[in-house]
Amino acid sequence: QARLLFISKDDMGEQVSLEELANYPIILPERGSATRDYLLREFAARNLTITNSIDCENPPAIRHMVQLGMGGAFFPLFNIERDVQEGRFHMAAVKEDLSLDYDLIFLKDRRSSHSVRIFISTMKKLQRSLSK
Repeated sequence: QARLLFISKDDMGEQVSLEELANYPIILPERGSATRDYLLREFAARNLTITNSIDCENPPAIRHMVQLGMGGAFFPLFNIERDVQEGRFHMAAVKEDLSLDYDLIFLKDRRSSHSVRIFISTMKKLQRSLSK
């Protein structure tokens, strides 16, 4: 499980609520994506509607749009950590503590491949650091 954070060109402080973000421009993943559906459900569960959104299919493009100041977006830390450290945009925790499950699918006979082992090891380390 990975906690979702909100990134934006604007410094929104340490924490931001969904209510505060309802009128902020939000760049959403493409229609039908699990992340988009989850976010829309979380807003709706609080009787909130995203009033200003842009759709984008590609996560790197979403991050670039945020960097250009076109809006903000939700990402797990592992997807944005380097960009935040390099000052490309600001990151804020979401007060409602949103999180998503990520699954890894690979061919059974490739489980012992070097790249799959490194990826699994990295994800386990990330999971341990996020659960602290």
